[in-house]
Amino acid sequence: MNQFRKALSLLLLMVAVCYVQEAWTQENLNLNLESRAGVLVPDFSKLPDLPRQQFVYVPTGGLPLFDAQQKQVATLSKFCPVGKYTDGHMRMFILPLSNPNNCVNVPLEKLHHYSDDTYVIPFYENDTKVLRLFDGNSLGNTWAKVSDIIDRDFVVMSWKDYFISRRNSPILAKGKGLNLRESPYDDAELILTVKGERMHMFITGYDDGFCEGPWCKVKVKVYKENPCTTQRAEEANVEKEYGGWVKLINDAGLPNVYMNTKGC
Repeated sequence: MNQFRKALSLLLLMVAVCYVQEAWTQENLNLNLESRAGVLVPDFSKLPDLPRQQFVYVPTGGLPLFDAQQKQVATLSKFCPVGKYTDGHMRMFILPLSNPNNCVNVPLEKLHHYSDDTYVIPFYENDTKVLRLFDGNSLGNTWAKVSDIIDRDFVVMSWKDYFISRRNSPILAKGKGLNLRESPYDDAELILTVKGERMHMFITGYDDGFCEGPWCKVKVKVYKENPCTTQRAEEANVEKEYGGWVKLINDAGLPNVYMNTKGC
């Protein structure tokens, strides 16, 4: 009987451990989804002298880049040792350790337009210690350590936090549109599909409950005419308003929305 009780206790303990591990794993999957991708933004409170126009933001002194085995292979730099450019403030380069003179220009298309013709570095994978910068393989090995980024007074900002930080600006749905729902669930009641440039979304609420996971609470303004091209005043152009939840971030950790950072 004692052996049976011991065996039963052990079995129950194993079940409890498996349950906790499963919950922990799912929790981390959710966290990874929200922080999997985003941008590197200067901490302007610590770097007040950085230009706010016509500039590509690269950490001062460069940022070490690593391969998948975390061996440094290059440096991300504002300057190319053998390059002379009249628009150097709008460039960044990858300098291979084997030959820094063999610098690789990072095209603006690989960066994220921030505002006023300033650009920041995007990342596409995040395991909390290292990030994979840029999209695709055309620029080679582009892993960077989070500690190096923070030490250089840059902020690792997920796409979700990025849009929340700029919540006063309207966001628009990508592609075929984004479903506005009654609650933050894929099977919640559908209110409408937000799409096109006549439907602008604004993240609403300032308490802890305005976002849940990849979902955020928004107000949707439906305009009679595109606000960027109309001659109507704002009040005369609003056709209808809705409130609900949208899935801000997709299952790859990338945004379902975008912002007109270059203006109309």
